Amino acid sequence: MEIRELSVLSSGDIAVAYWLSRASGIRKNGGEVGSWVCATNCCQRSNDGWWITHEHVSWPVDPETGSADMVLLP
Repeated sequence: MEIRELSVLSSGDIAVAYWLSRASGIRKNGGEVGSWVCATNCCQRSNDGWWITHEHVSWPVDPETGSADMVLLP
């Protein structure tokens, strides 16, 4: 797992974090697999600490085709 361009914004008991994330690995047959995704977490502070209240993960969209760009590099 690799994370790039992490940004965290907070105000009071609310925080939002967003970043680029790459999950990769090697399959049993030796082939490599992996792609970059955009991720966002919304968090809220409570008496027990910070809790993730919403999470979104998606592939970036190619503006020319309107389709997910699963080979895009940051």
